[in-house]
Amino acid sequence: MLFWIIASLIVLICLLAFFLASKNNSPISNDSELNDEMKDEISVPNNSYFKAQLRELEKDIKSGLISKEEAQGAKAELAREIIKIKAETNAKKHKREVSALAISTPVFLISIILIALFSFFIYYQVGKPNLASAPLALRATPEGQKIEIENAIKKVEERLKENPDDARGWAVIGPIYMRMQRFDESVIAYRNILRLLPPSADTQTDLAEALLMANDGEVNAEIMALLKSASKLDPNHIRSRFYLAGEAMRAGDNESALKQWQELLTISSGQEQWLEIVNEGLSETQARINQQQSNNEQTQPQAEPNQTEPSQPDANAQADFIKQMVEQLETRLTKEGGTIEEWTQLVRSLLVLNEKDKAQQFYDKAKQAYPNDNERIELDNLAKQADLQ
Repeated sequence: MLFWIIASLIVLICLLAFFLASKNNSPISNDSELNDEMKDEISVPNNSYFKAQLRELEKDIKSGLISKEEAQGAKAELAREIIKIKAETNAKKHKREVSALAISTPVFLISIILIALFSFFIYYQVGKPNLASAPLALRATPEGQKIEIENAIKKVEERLKENPDDARGWAVIGPIYMRMQRFDESVIAYRNILRLLPPSADTQTDLAEALLMANDGEVNAEIMALLKSASKLDPNHIRSRFYLAGEAMRAGDNESALKQWQELLTISSGQEQWLEIVNEGLSETQARINQQQSNNEQTQPQAEPNQTEPSQPDANAQADFIKQMVEQLETRLTKEGGTIEEWTQLVRSLLVLNEKDKAQQFYDKAKQAYPNDNERIELDNLAKQADLQ
C-alpha cells in the first residue's frame, strides 16, 4: 500500500509540473507568426491604401488644390483610421489566444490523466507489484554470474590440488560447498581446516553441521564430540549449544536439554532474536520434566515416596531460575519498553508459569505500547488462546 501512495504522489507532482508548464507556454503562434497571418487579412492592403492616400495628398498640396491646413486634417483622419485598424487587429489576436487556451487546457488535462492511468495499468500487469519479494538466497543466479562462480571454484580446487596445505583455500571453499549442498566435499574442506589450523568453536561446529547434512540429519558420536568440544572451547558459543540442546531434547535427555537452554539464557543479553526459541525450548523441556515426574508419581507405590524426593529440589531450582529470568524481563520492559516480540515472549512465559493475572497485566501494557493491531497479530492470537481480554 505504501508503494502505491508514493507512486501516486510522484505522478501527481509530475502532472502538476506539466500543467503549469503548458500554461506558461501556450501553444499559440508567436507574434511574428501572428503578424504574418494578419498581413494577409488587414495589414498589407491597408498599408497600400494609406500610402496611396498620402501620395495623393502630396500631389494636391503641390498642385495647390488644397491648403496645408486641409492636408494636415486629412493626415490626422488617416492616422485615426490606422489606430482603429490596429485596435481591431489586437482584439482578434487576443480572441484567438483565449480560444486556443480554452481548447488546449481540457485536452491537455485529459491526455495526461489517460497517460497516467495507462502507465499504472501496464506496470500492474507487467511489473507485478503484489508479488512477494524472494529471499536473497532463493533468487535465481544470473547465468553469467553462475559461470563465474563455477570458474572461481575450479581455480581454487586446482590450487588446492597443487597445495593441499593451503588453509586459506579450504576456508574459502568450505562454506561455498555448503551453500551448493555439496556436503561431502564440505566435510573434507572443514577437516583440512582443522588439520592445518588450531581448533576453534566455529570450525568444529561447521564440521559438525557438514557431517549432519551429509548424514541426512542423523547425529552420530563424532558430531556430538565436535559440538561438545566447541562449547568447551568457547563457553559463550551459541550455535554449538543450540545443537546440543536440540539433540538432547530429541534423544529424550530432558535434564541435559534444560541445562543447555538455561546456559543459553545466562549468556544472552536479553535482546537477541533467538531468545524466543530458547524460551520455547525451555518451556517445552520443563513441561516434559513435569509430565515425567507426574507419571513417575502415579506409577510408584505409595509406600516409597522418598524415591521422588531427590528430584524435587532440582525442579524447584529450575522453576526459580525461570521465574528469575521472567522477572528480569518484566523489569526491563516496564522501565525501558521493548519490541513486540519481547512483549509476546513475556506474556507467553507468564502463561507457562500459570500466572494468568500478570500475563493479562502485561498484555494490557503491550497494547498500550503497540496500539496498532497489525503489529500485535502473534500476541493477540496468543492472548485469545489463553482467554486474555
